[in-house]
Amino acid sequence: MKKKSKNAHGASNRKKQQCPTYREDELRRNHATIDENEKEQPAISRSRRSFLGKVTAAAVAASVLGVPKLIKSQTAVMPADDTGETTYTTSCTTGCDIELQTPTQRANTSLSRRVEAAIYERIQGIPPHPCNGDETLYRNQYFIGSFTKGLAKINNLGEVDPAAYCALLRAVRTGNPSDFNAIPLGCVPCNSASKYDTTMSESTTDTYSYSDVYYQDESAVPNAQTEADSSTYNELSASDQAALYDGPVQTASQESADQQAAANAKSINVPQEETARLSSLGTLSAVGMQRRLVNPQGGLAYDLEGIDSHQLATNPAPTFASADEAAEAVELYWMDLARDVPFISYDTDSTIAAAVADLNTRYKWYAGLPQYEVVPPGRTPRLQPRGFPTDPMTPLGQIPGPYNNITPRTIFRGFTRGDLTGPYLSQFLIRDIPYGRQTIFNMIQPLAAQNYMTNQNDWFFVQRGCMPAPPALLQLRRRITNARDITSYVQVDAITQAYWNALWLILMVPDAMRLDGGGLGIPFDPNNPYNNNCTQEGFVTFGPTHIVALLNKVAYVAHKGTWYQKWFVHRRLRPEEYAGRVHFTLKGIKPYPINSAINNSTALPRIATQTGGNYFLPQAYPEGSPIHPSFTAGHATLAGAAATILKAFFNDQAVIPTPVYQTDANGNLVSYTGPGYNQLTVGGELDKLASNIALGRDWAGVHWRSDYTASMLLGEDFAVQLLQDYGYNYNEPFAGFSFTDFRGRRRTGIGAKRT
Repeated sequence: MKKKSKNAHGASNRKKQQCPTYREDELRRNHATIDENEKEQPAISRSRRSFLGKVTAAAVAASVLGVPKLIKSQTAVMPADDTGETTYTTSCTTGCDIELQTPTQRANTSLSRRVEAAIYERIQGIPPHPCNGDETLYRNQYFIGSFTKGLAKINNLGEVDPAAYCALLRAVRTGNPSDFNAIPLGCVPCNSASKYDTTMSESTTDTYSYSDVYYQDESAVPNAQTEADSSTYNELSASDQAALYDGPVQTASQESADQQAAANAKSINVPQEETARLSSLGTLSAVGMQRRLVNPQGGLAYDLEGIDSHQLATNPAPTFASADEAAEAVELYWMDLARDVPFISYDTDSTIAAAVADLNTRYKWYAGLPQYEVVPPGRTPRLQPRGFPTDPMTPLGQIPGPYNNITPRTIFRGFTRGDLTGPYLSQFLIRDIPYGRQTIFNMIQPLAAQNYMTNQNDWFFVQRGCMPAPPALLQLRRRITNARDITSYVQVDAITQAYWNALWLILMVPDAMRLDGGGLGIPFDPNNPYNNNCTQEGFVTFGPTHIVALLNKVAYVAHKGTWYQKWFVHRRLRPEEYAGRVHFTLKGIKPYPINSAINNSTALPRIATQTGGNYFLPQAYPEGSPIHPSFTAGHATLAGAAATILKAFFNDQAVIPTPVYQTDANGNLVSYTGPGYNQLTVGGELDKLASNIALGRDWAGVHWRSDYTASMLLGEDFAVQLLQDYGYNYNEPFAGFSFTDFRGRRRTGIGAKRT
């Protein structure tokens, strides 16, 4: 017995030596503490000792080693007793607390696996986090290329008070909660924050600017527009400001008093039943009151599962003055003009035809993320989609050629192959959901066909962070039929709502006894260890509990990652802020370095006609965007992550049975037999679902196309790393998940069991 214990101890030591040596002393101290704690629980300890005393020496050794041992059952037949019944004795173990390891050994194994998983994640490396350099470039021009919505303003053009922006930078630099609390806001400030020094030391200047990491070869692009030169653009003098702003620039106290008066007046003029509404955080906020910054400290939270949020990166967003930015803005103007066109009418609608012609002629070569990536030696290029979707599809990372044209069937779609197959809307966004014994009818209450923030007063009110009145809703329910309906869906969706619905459609089987017909009955991933098991099925692992937990977990992981990118790396301005700069430039009020490519669009005159001569980007929501930066996008990062989890867990190559689509403006469904009807796969429709949700925020006017593209890929990365991390958890033999990623590559062995 002693010899076996010694060998077991030696095996344990060899096992510990696989971990870094700096951990050993700490582990010994922790084990001593555990042993001491267990001495304080005599009832449990006596029970365990009693149990151990009853098993054989071999079984004790096996439990110490932590290796499963099969104990051969030896059954003896005993003579019949007085009743004439034959009795049996057996040597198989009975009693309480039967397990592979003792609880102490199990806890130590859990600790070891946590350490191993953390080491695995740590060795993935630390990438640089480049931004587009606009913050540094325009630091002396009121940070015109950065996100400033909700912060205190210096004038009625929506330009930020530099002291307020520098307070934001101070907070993200220190991470001190009190510094975040002291950021001066622009509508009804809840504090009297002191104004910080607006000068910034060289150590705070971004060292990974756009020009350092990316370059654009525009010589091969037809009608290429060079970026506007802002190096000679100087801040206006006091007299020029007075002339431009129709009077002297107000002091901070005067500005604050006027803002409060305007907020009070706005509140008085709103009907009583509209004086309170839900904010993005789900709390009630009176009309005219200050909207708060959305959770900047969320980007600093750690995670004990999956890779740390700071260990993944994305390419920087296009620069403020670039042709890419102008092209993306043009697409958003067209998306506004087409918001109410039914998807089934795209082939014949004149607005869609005009948008196709404009984007094809002037912009298809620009939009997207930068064309080339400077890759460090030994690293694999991370090609990202470029350009609007074309037919045939443009290969990833390449510029569309003369034959890669945007069409009514590809316009405003996502970049994956699934996006370009079949109807615009994913099957998972229009079919009814079998939800246990309930049915979720996939209908919404649509937003009324009304646009917001189309004049300077409303635009400025919202840029200060003031809460407007709620949107108008139609008094009916219907299936999603047009883009405005998607914007209604994604305005107040319950975080993982779309992916939960998809899960139950995939998981539940068809059932003729159900009024809703049941689900699709899609099989699990081919490597699921219970697929061909005749005695067991998955539930807690590799079953419903597992996938539900992963969907919720990946939402938390993905949002922490994208909130880090938003607040601590990019701080990209929202489209509504950029469109304000476009308006003031085109109206001759103040010149901004907007790329001249925007001047050629046929969308701008239509927007001016719609808005009474203004060029603000009409918003689907009265409040416009949330009060957090644009890049990367929360909806899109989660979409990429959640779709990846679902594709991994199920057979994503399975074909969708009996696809359906809308036949009229009310969204009534019939069988779909159009192009690609027999090529709609689970994976392709999940990719399309992710794009529908992510681009729904673009349709609303609150995000850019490159927000969507970069974020989908970032979310996919977070999901893959989480699945890899879970490989340390399984008892079952598991060869790993397989799925087709957003770039069209087949991924295998993801999250395979590790020991």
